[in-house]
Amino acid sequence: MTLPFHLRLLHQFRHEWRQHRLIALGWTLWLLLRRHPALISATDVGEVVIITILAAATIAWLCVRADAPSNTDTASLTRPIGQSVVWLAKLAFFITAICLPLLIIESWAWRGFGHDWKQYTALSAGWLLSAGIVLGIAAAITALAATTRQVIALGICGLLGAVFVIVLGGKVARSIDERTVDLDTCANLVGVAVCFIGLIAAWWIASVPRRRMIAGVVLVSSLIAAPIVTACWSVNWLKAPPLLYPAQKLTVKTGKADPADKKPGRALWPTLRIVGLGKDEVASIVDFAPVTESAEWPPLGSYSDVPLNTRGYDAWLHHDHVKALMNHSPPATLWNDYLNNDLLYHGRKPLRESISPLRLDPKAPPTRWRLRLAVHEMKPVVTVPYKQLWTQSNAFLIRPGVRVEFDPYVWHFGGWELHGRLHRLRSTVLPRGNHAPMRFPNRVLSDAFLLVLEDPELRENEARDLNITQPGWGEGSAFIDEAWQADDKQGFKIRMWEPAAQLYLLNTKREDWINRLNATLWHAEARGTIDLELSAEQMKEVLFVEPPKTSAASIHRQAGCTPPSSVADSTHPTLHGSASSSVSPRVTNGSRTPRSKSSSPTTTASATST
Repeated sequence: MTLPFHLRLLHQFRHEWRQHRLIALGWTLWLLLRRHPALISATDVGEVVIITILAAATIAWLCVRADAPSNTDTASLTRPIGQSVVWLAKLAFFITAICLPLLIIESWAWRGFGHDWKQYTALSAGWLLSAGIVLGIAAAITALAATTRQVIALGICGLLGAVFVIVLGGKVARSIDERTVDLDTCANLVGVAVCFIGLIAAWWIASVPRRRMIAGVVLVSSLIAAPIVTACWSVNWLKAPPLLYPAQKLTVKTGKADPADKKPGRALWPTLRIVGLGKDEVASIVDFAPVTESAEWPPLGSYSDVPLNTRGYDAWLHHDHVKALMNHSPPATLWNDYLNNDLLYHGRKPLRESISPLRLDPKAPPTRWRLRLAVHEMKPVVTVPYKQLWTQSNAFLIRPGVRVEFDPYVWHFGGWELHGRLHRLRSTVLPRGNHAPMRFPNRVLSDAFLLVLEDPELRENEARDLNITQPGWGEGSAFIDEAWQADDKQGFKIRMWEPAAQLYLLNTKREDWINRLNATLWHAEARGTIDLELSAEQMKEVLFVEPPKTSAASIHRQAGCTPPSSVADSTHPTLHGSASSSVSPRVTNGSRTPRSKSSSPTTTASATST
């Protein structure tokens, strides 16, 4: 009497485990070993990936070859258990012996990132699909081969064919148009999914109906269809809308500030102020330049607060971000900051010096200008005793998928160093959302942090940029992109010294100084970008330069002597379009007296979002 289907399937599944339990155990041990820090630091990531792929393919080859459907001498072909039961049992063995240990061990590294169920599902699906492609290729080729020689021959041909179609597909994709990274990810995922379905179908056709010719056609068709689908795919579900700051919240005021104005705004320059920013919000100038109808904006030489950092750092915070933190400290607190942005150690440059790279014609009439701002809000992440940072490792979650990791302080070449990482881990098949940095044509504003050391007794605060390195630079930096999982680590290092003078004057020790301080980590959280349009009349007020109250000509005139021409003509030149800062000489009773105009009244401009 024939057993029921589920009992036959259970019997064959047990048989697979008894026959291949040792190789399944070896596979699990390798997965544990590849996650060991010593192996990761001593071995290239590519080598580990190749060994893992070969190990999974070998297990699939041994399992399918034991009951090869194309070999007529195989005993399983004459057993009453049925080919469909054999195929399903081997598929269940692949899932439980190969995919499940891989998923459990890899998911152990996802802890502590605050992921929701969507991220966990996407991360799991990425690893299962990657393992399924390897197992599907090995199983389909083994099922089509009748002997070991045929397996080796088909394996080599399949490998060469896969490399050929992948390279050809990449060239076809680049020849169609210039695809973005997100669109490439979407296209590759769909192409791999199509290939996976074709491989599983080819394995089933060769194993259950035992149609080798049809199975071979399906196998080759799936390998050819994958790059074609990848090249033709045009749907980008990863593209997120730009983050825009509400246009109705911000306005600009131009001209000299009125002392009676109760809302003068936050000054970018003395004659240009921003009104509407929140208490902890800071505006950084991305571009500030005139608008020309026939030319692309922003032009070359446009002023920006964001430096083109060439020293391998992602640092871009400036003094305005430190000023936003001062409102959270008691009055009369002494502040000191250490910024690493390559540009703004002494604050924003004067207006004339800032726009000098534009090489404007001083005789040309004023034109319309555009001010592009990136708004960030300084948010406290955590406040801990400084001793906790000094003596132990710490990890603070910034948002789901992003955390800052600190190592204990170490003594290195005459100073104390704090090492750490900005660690991001996410699935690449889901929209980036808040994982994407603010990108502009020539600048990138990624995550930035300030570590504030607070001395409540002496009322001294010290703000330090974390000095996060750019991707791929510096100690502790690494980027691993496998199985549609992005694991990005950007290292940072803070070097500092003990306050020797303070310890000597207060007659205290280093331990007392450490115990007295608190440490607060602040994060510059992106709020969006906004464009502010300034008319030609407003730019006259922005570019206005007030003459000095006491000029050299007036000093000579008060002394009763005629100033030399070199002194009389040494007035402050006016930037182009300025109608209120020039000094026009006029002759009265044989002597020259300066004549100046008063500044224009303050006006308000509207904002439009990009």
